[in-house]
Amino acid sequence: MINLALIMYDDSLCGSCGQSAIHAFNPRNSGEFEIADDTVCLGCEVMEQHGDVKNPAGTKVYVQNHLSDD
Repeated sequence: MINLALIMYDDSLCGSCGQSAIHAFNPRNSGEFEIADDTVCLGCEVMEQHGDVKNPAGTKVYVQNHLSDD
């Protein structure tokens, strides 16, 4: 089941740049995409601020997004 979900997700993206196909292939969005040389992943930035984060055996340290929290 998860393999099918991954295939469906991959199929929903542009095979070259990884953008969502529903946006990237829509002619109405022509001119709305540009190269962003200085884009910063905010999750990576937080991990870098924490320094050398180690994953204890059996666990995984990850970044949690609170954008939808009220």
